[in-house]
Amino acid sequence: MLKSIEEFRDAYIKKEKDKRKDKDGINEDCEIINDFNLVNEFKKAAKLFYVDISPSTHNGRFSNPSVKGVVINANCNKDNDGYLRTGNVSTDIDISLNDAALSRSAKLMNIELSDGNTIYYHLNCNNRNIIMEDLEISQDDYSEIYNLFSTNKKNNENKLSRTSKLVSQVYFNVGDTFHLFSVLSPSCIMDELKKRISKINFTKKDANVENYSRIPNLTQLRIGGAKPQNVSFMNNSNSGNYLLLNASPPELLSKRLVPKKDLFFLFNKNMDCYFKELKDMFPDITNADMRSKREKIIETIILKVVDKIFELRNLSPGWSKEKRNNLPVCQKILLDQINEYNRLEDKVWLTDFMSHFSKWILYSCNKFLDTDKAFGDIQLSEFKTIIKKNKDLFL
Repeated sequence: MLKSIEEFRDAYIKKEKDKRKDKDGINEDCEIINDFNLVNEFKKAAKLFYVDISPSTHNGRFSNPSVKGVVINANCNKDNDGYLRTGNVSTDIDISLNDAALSRSAKLMNIELSDGNTIYYHLNCNNRNIIMEDLEISQDDYSEIYNLFSTNKKNNENKLSRTSKLVSQVYFNVGDTFHLFSVLSPSCIMDELKKRISKINFTKKDANVENYSRIPNLTQLRIGGAKPQNVSFMNNSNSGNYLLLNASPPELLSKRLVPKKDLFFLFNKNMDCYFKELKDMFPDITNADMRSKREKIIETIILKVVDKIFELRNLSPGWSKEKRNNLPVCQKILLDQINEYNRLEDKVWLTDFMSHFSKWILYSCNKFLDTDKAFGDIQLSEFKTIIKKNKDLFL
């Protein structure tokens, strides 16, 4: 039995045990296990599909959880037309439910078989062999299941799509008449976007990785409130949370936000809280716990600086060549995208920048220390070591 099927069976048993607990707290394990029948579960799911359970790419409940019956399963061909749209993005299929209690049947249809595709995918394509083999069901059972499924699918194709007053409507004039557009969210693309952003932003970075990527200024969207299961199967899997990319218009950056003499002048007092915390963490240079805490603070400072570096790289290339710009050569190579080739080919600038960076941290900490307690070569050496450890972030 496939592991995914075992997990489905175990979830069924656990739920049934909770429902059948008698007053003495005794569970009828054997009876529950015997009651589980995968073929019957499959038949039930096939009977419900396209009736109370529907595959969907656009679900009206993403606009308003109270919407009923507004479900679109767009079957769009993939085309190299340059558009981010349904059909051009490889995604999982979402499943809308008329009742959250039907989620078990939806989960069964969404189980992946040995080739990585779902039961729904293979049933929709009538790939009987892999279903019969992986689920260990007979040809007669499969035929009954497929007939239930295909009949519902055919009946559903003849239904007219409908909208709801709870969905945002756009009226578009066409001659003497108009088109009515109902704006629906592409739940499958939203799910795929979240997966890709999470892979970039929230996967633990390898210290030896050459390239560093991070997507800033994200917005989190929550759909369904405390009951995400009432919206769709995919929404429940994501706990109703999605990530949106920044779609703000370009900002006209003030010239004062572009460094003229030194990148670190841009931070001024913005990071004093870190330096104040850092200055109190050198009572014992050899203490491993304190050393680890110092490293975390310095890495936080590094990430703040890296965010600013990538922000400046998004400006029009060549901004550092203005006559009044007196940035050190190493910082011009680091910050101005016109110097990208030099940045990647010649790493001499990187040594200069890291030295400058560590001295800035030293100077910033010493602002909060008496002269007789000022940091010196020992602390500077530690700063350099940690910055060097994270040098790939500057490339």
